[in-house]
Amino acid sequence: MAAHNPADFHGLFPAAPTILVDGESLDEDAQRRLFRANADAGASGFWMFGSGGEGLTLDDSTRRRALEILFDELGNDFPVIAGISADGTKRTKERWEPIADLPVKGVFAVPPIYYGYSQEELYGYFVSLIEMTGKPVFPYHNPFFTKNRLSIDTMLRLARTDGIAGTKDSTTQIAETQRLIWETPDDFIVFQGQEELIAVSLALGATSIVSVVSASNPALFVDLIQTAKSGDLDSAWKKQREVNAYLAEIGTATAVNEGEFIGAVKRRLARDGFGSGLLTAPWVTA
Repeated sequence: MAAHNPADFHGLFPAAPTILVDGESLDEDAQRRLFRANADAGASGFWMFGSGGEGLTLDDSTRRRALEILFDELGNDFPVIAGISADGTKRTKERWEPIADLPVKGVFAVPPIYYGYSQEELYGYFVSLIEMTGKPVFPYHNPFFTKNRLSIDTMLRLARTDGIAGTKDSTTQIAETQRLIWETPDDFIVFQGQEELIAVSLALGATSIVSVVSASNPALFVDLIQTAKSGDLDSAWKKQREVNAYLAEIGTATAVNEGEFIGAVKRRLARDGFGSGLLTAPWVTA
């Protein structure tokens, strides 16, 4: 199992949207330019094929091609954490195998979707991903999308398991986030996944952020991270309010379903010349 370098996973990791053309194949030119624009604006890496990247609805060839373009544009050492979420262990393996030869730094997955599982079964699932991939594993805790909530005790147990490198915390439960930051090993990476909680999470000691919205305005989010890490909390709260205002401006703050949330980001990207805003079916592109 590959050891992880914590420094590879600090900073802003945009959850890159997948830019599509009719037929849901990749808009390769727009995708390449989006990767470059985010890297040039200070993104530290990419979180690929999560909720905002429509990872569960993309076909394997599109997922692979997006990664090939990313590494071609930014080099094989650019930190990438690839999503392999699915509805069971065997299906997760089938999501991993088509990209297994690519130089991703780590992999992530949400708990298996649809069915309910015990905490012991969920723990075993994430441990199985370590052996399956040979990569550092990041459990993505997002009970909004899955009915399987990882208890804080399970998360702390995972944090002390060799091969589990960190987590993306999208619970919005700041008390649990605090425990993950304060009660886990120093090399355990806690990615805050809620844009409204970036400043407070960084003030607690988090080092890393995942955000799909940031892909449409990376400089704004990098500025917030740098300000918060400077220790100037008054300025950090001001920057957080700017981020919150941006969420309202593009429409993610009022989205009532996942398609509207992802569509709002893609519409802003389309306005700025990155694709047409197309979503995977059955979502309807506005």
